[in-house]
Amino acid sequence: MASASIRRPSPTRAAGSAALAGERARAIFEAAFREYRMPESIRTNNGAPFASTAVAGLSRLAVRRMKPGIMPERIQAGHLEQNGRHERMHRALTAES
Repeated sequence: MASASIRRPSPTRAAGSAALAGERARAIFEAAFREYRMPESIRTNNGAPFASTAVAGLSRLAVRRMKPGIMPERIQAGHLEQNGRHERMHRALTAES
């Protein structure tokens, strides 16, 4: 029985792809903020990339959002219902795939 070969991207290529995705996401957020205004807060769960084990649980993303005045608002661990709109979006996306 022949084993299948799985081609994995090199760490350098994967890091480059992640950097490009991050730049694209940043541009999309900035355009949305210009069009609809800067939010006072953004509600997230407690996982990466929104929180970390660093000082005050702040991730680089959270710090980057705080600089222009967007405060992080986290749901309680294990209480996904506190972010119901986001969870419904995931349910809809899963149903479509």
